[in-house]
Amino acid sequence: MSATAPKVQIFNPEGHPSAVPSYSHISIVPLSETTKLVSFAGQTYLPSPASSSSTPTPLREQVRLALGNVDKCMAAAGVGKNHIVSNRQYVVRMMDLSDEDFNAREDAFLEWWRATEGDGLPPPDSLIGVHSLARKDILYEVEITCVAKM
Repeated sequence: MSATAPKVQIFNPEGHPSAVPSYSHISIVPLSETTKLVSFAGQTYLPSPASSSSTPTPLREQVRLALGNVDKCMAAAGVGKNHIVSNRQYVVRMMDLSDEDFNAREDAFLEWWRATEGDGLPPPDSLIGVHSLARKDILYEVEITCVAKM
């Protein structure tokens, strides 16, 4: 590897625009000549700002859609679930959730994981309860970190 600083790539997947100009979905940092660190910014269900629906999107559906956006980021970055080394999941007012909603989040995450990885354990995660996220209607956000071959 040369003595110059590694070239960091920052981009948004095609068809997955950022919500605001200051937001980027993906960062790829070379760790060595053969290994890269891939980070995905918090992925949400990305509701349309123009949405006229007054019906809130249920937490389970927000988790499912946010993880679908993780899939888009993984495809764009050339990584898979087997490259994930950690994830952080943020849930708005987590302590106020019903058992049904709390379990629905867990079930949706495990369903996503097992769709390709079977019964193997998911990578380490942190489940963090927060007061709010970027918008009033967003109840769930997930950040992913991967390490993979270049």
